[in-house]
Amino acid sequence: MAKVSELKPEKKISAPSRLEKTVTLTIGEIRDIWNGMARLANLIGVRFIFTIHANRERLREIAQPLEEGIKPSPDFKTFQQEYAKLRREYQDDTRPAPPDMEAPIDPARAEEYRIKAKALEEKNKDLLEQRQKQIEEFNELLQEKRDVIFLAIPVSKIPREITAGQVQLIMPMLQDDLEGDDW
Repeated sequence: MAKVSELKPEKKISAPSRLEKTVTLTIGEIRDIWNGMARLANLIGVRFIFTIHANRERLREIAQPLEEGIKPSPDFKTFQQEYAKLRREYQDDTRPAPPDMEAPIDPARAEEYRIKAKALEEKNKDLLEQRQKQIEEFNELLQEKRDVIFLAIPVSKIPREITAGQVQLIMPMLQDDLEGDDW
């Protein structure tokens, strides 16, 4: 399991050229932009798509390690499987569950289930504490700020087909139109 402290790249950035834009974002915002950039793939415009791809590459060194940093350890995954198995043993299969939800615990066996679940949690107390600490550190990391240099996208070059959600995603990359239109 990667430690959250190992996911803090501290790369110094140089001054941007006039085709670039420096923006201060939280690591959480960088992660959201990284994850959302695939939604831009169907837009038209070679230069626009190239710029989006280049900006995504600039985010890679920050965003990619984050996915590793929040993954549960193999031991925690084993605990999750044991917990799910225990829950399935005590489910009330006669009461239908809403879609994408588990069936409720059989009320006649609920107390026995609670005792066994509590014992399983107690047996794995250290593991649960480690996972909680990992999540807390990860959430703190998401609040940290980083300067990012994007290739700027002139507002006039945004494809007509873009949706409001897609515009929201690229807002940090947008800039007023450049003089001389070098873009």
